[in-house]
Amino acid sequence: MNSLSWLIYWANVVEGIRGLFFTTATLGVVVSIFAATHGFIEGDRQSFRYLRITVPCIVLSALLSIFTPTKDTLYAIAASEFGEEVLKTPEANKARAALNAWLDEQIKPEKPE
Repeated sequence: MNSLSWLIYWANVVEGIRGLFFTTATLGVVVSIFAATHGFIEGDRQSFRYLRITVPCIVLSALLSIFTPTKDTLYAIAASEFGEEVLKTPEANKARAALNAWLDEQIKPEKPE
């Protein structure tokens, strides 16, 4: 598989990964709320130890969910990468030169007769 194939593959996989990070962050918030509530109601200091674990997991999961690119972003990256490679080919240089010559011919001022 070439790199374009891998980018297309990861574009489909990344949606599930983003969902996993979002779900982890959401469940972490729920667990933290229950642990904090239990700790306040029961006066149990042990419940607050869960917060030392869940709060960093929530923050990390939320950040990963936010900064994981979407499928559309990965497709745009793939298009940009391969578009840049195409523009560096000799054929693209010839096409650009031909287009520039044609445009120059079109905008050349007409000589009055």
